[in-house]
Amino acid sequence: MIKEKKINDITLIYDTVKNKNIEEIENTIKLNPTLLNSYQGKNLSLVHIDKENTIFIEDFDVFFQEQIKSLLNNKYFMSVVKKGELLFKLYIALINKEESLLNNDSVFTYIATRYYMENKDWNTFFQFLKTHDNKLELENWLKDKSRFSTYNHYLKIITNSLNQQDFIFFDNFEEIFSKVLIDLAKINNKEDLPLKKKDEEEKIFLDFLNRIGAPQSWCDLYIQLKENHGMTKDSDKVSCCYLDMQDNRVKINVNSDGFIDSFITLVHEFSHYVSMSYKYTLGKEDSLKGIAEFPAIFFEKLAAKYLIEIGYPKSIVESIASFRNQNNFLIVMPFYNIFIDIQKYNNGEVITLENKVEEQKRRLNIETSIEEKLTNYTTDNQEIVKLIEYLQNKKFNYEEIVKKNIDEDVKLLYQKGNTIIEIYQYLIGNHIADILLEQDLEIILPKMFNITTHLEYFTLSQVLKYLGIENIWKATQNEEVKRRKKS
Repeated sequence: MIKEKKINDITLIYDTVKNKNIEEIENTIKLNPTLLNSYQGKNLSLVHIDKENTIFIEDFDVFFQEQIKSLLNNKYFMSVVKKGELLFKLYIALINKEESLLNNDSVFTYIATRYYMENKDWNTFFQFLKTHDNKLELENWLKDKSRFSTYNHYLKIITNSLNQQDFIFFDNFEEIFSKVLIDLAKINNKEDLPLKKKDEEEKIFLDFLNRIGAPQSWCDLYIQLKENHGMTKDSDKVSCCYLDMQDNRVKINVNSDGFIDSFITLVHEFSHYVSMSYKYTLGKEDSLKGIAEFPAIFFEKLAAKYLIEIGYPKSIVESIASFRNQNNFLIVMPFYNIFIDIQKYNNGEVITLENKVEEQKRRLNIETSIEEKLTNYTTDNQEIVKLIEYLQNKKFNYEEIVKKNIDEDVKLLYQKGNTIIEIYQYLIGNHIADILLEQDLEIILPKMFNITTHLEYFTLSQVLKYLGIENIWKATQNEEVKRRKKS
């Protein structure tokens, strides 16, 4: 009995008795609209029949292989497949998409073709396209092919960006990060306290500026900020200093609730306002600074000390100041391994599966010879047996652990790569600010007023030298110059 069935705008004609594998053929046509798009609107017949616009197919597998070969001879299709960025883009899309990217017929065909170009395995290629099975195998191949080249590509972009001005940080990341951990360990529960009077925030802010000897221009800026409605106190919005694109003015919002934390936040955001007001006046809005957070963090910490001096409880003020540092930690932690790899890449090391596996082994503190040492060990203690199995399995799973971690790191960089700059700014700022607060403030403060007002003219190295603390880290300017030349 002759029947017809329409699939993807292709009419399949077949004999229900003679054509036994019709379901398999239907499935192949359904799965491959890209490969068979030239047959849309036509009839594909598995039986001899006299019908207009009909193509007779004696052996469907032979016919399908011919379509694959035709596709491989398609210059436009192959030019896309051969593009270097294809795997990069598909890999990024794959790790960022919950549903399998390979459910898309065109994408599946592109990846399967690229797989064939690399492996020259015609039978596997043919089966991939015919059944679209083994999607996981293709996905894993794509990830393995692109994972580390993509990761190193991102590391290159980040290092090049940060190296434009602030180089010393990379050699000292672990020292800086460990300090964040120490500060975090001091935090118990956050306490806060209302300011002594409801309207006292502005009064103590102006008194703070006067107490530290801030330039009159700063007080004038604050008054202008208020008079020109450039400051809002919206508790439903994040505290920030920003450029309002509607009127091209720098403004600040302070998440104000009349508590001590609000005052400290006001000092932080106003310090940004001073720097940004001068920067945008000069038209330097596109400049990148690794030290952008440093003045704001310094004056924020100074404001906490001021509150203690005027009678606010030391334990509560220190609790607030420490708790604000917790934000640094929470932001940094997902990026910790990335920062370590940035440091390595910056020192000339390309990140590979092999060196990450070795790093993973060291991190878990399991010797590479663990399997040999445990092979002849016998015991009836089931807990020890389970432990041995666990350790052996961990050895064999190192590569999978590393691959999964790198996929997650690439995903993080793709989605939140700019956060690297923010993390960098906070870590640097926090570290330098703490060092400065131990110095003679009568000498430091006039310099800090100048740095804050003219931040656009400073780099990290220049700030350290200007403040007389250029030797706080192990990296010297000579080493920096050498590396810049090398890069």
